[in-house]
Amino acid sequence: MLTLGIDIGTTGVRCAVLDDAGAVVSSARAVHRPQSPERIDATCWWDAVRDCLAAQITHLREAGRDPADIHSAAVAGTSGSMVLVDPRNRPVTRALLYNSAGFHDEAARIETHAPADHPAHGSNSALARFLRLQSEDTAGDATSLSHQADFILAHLTGRVGLSDWNNALKTGYDPACCAWPDWLDALGAQSELLPMVHPSGTELAPVDPVIASEFGLSRDLTVHAGTTDSLAAFLATGASAPGMAATSLGTTLALKLLGETRIDDP
Repeated sequence: MLTLGIDIGTTGVRCAVLDDAGAVVSSARAVHRPQSPERIDATCWWDAVRDCLAAQITHLREAGRDPADIHSAAVAGTSGSMVLVDPRNRPVTRALLYNSAGFHDEAARIETHAPADHPAHGSNSALARFLRLQSEDTAGDATSLSHQADFILAHLTGRVGLSDWNNALKTGYDPACCAWPDWLDALGAQSELLPMVHPSGTELAPVDPVIASEFGLSRDLTVHAGTTDSLAAFLATGASAPGMAATSLGTTLALKLLGETRIDDP
């Protein structure tokens, strides 16, 4: 049996297929089409994923493996990249990336209501981006906030409104309580747009039959809750003991350190 991992980065998408021992069977990459940083269309994320999957299936078959043997898949996205979507997962706002900044009015509202040590503080926080997108949905067409990984997960499964602990953390989700906090309502966040959040790795839904047919995948393939890009990289190292750390160097540099004590410090 095989496992598929999809990683969405700043400039493109990479995916890999692993066997039961964790060895890479095949890999592929694709680039995002050029867009204005001020007006990003989230459909470009899915376009790049489809291109990457098509290349992956070709490489897999060249390696003598059947894509129908892939039994599980998960997606990692850049932390805090997001878009508002309608019930059919169509973007109704522009997308904002993890490095979007300058949302000072939203940051002031967060500062008033959020706990002082919460990671959602700041004018470039994921929560500030959500508040900005919410204000741009003037027609009220949005039914869900989708982080980048959520958006691709919805395309793979046909299920809109699902997320994971890691992508939702800086949008305000509290993994200790397994809930969105009440103070989000106080600062004007539309709670009905917030996704249902699951621990990373949770089995969420089978692959959409249309996607299965397009890529020759098994309809029994299960898509799991994903994570953020640098956390996926950390997990891939196999780090398992307190004190182990990993750095991820891409468009940005991230450091992850495994400890026994939770630290909240924006």
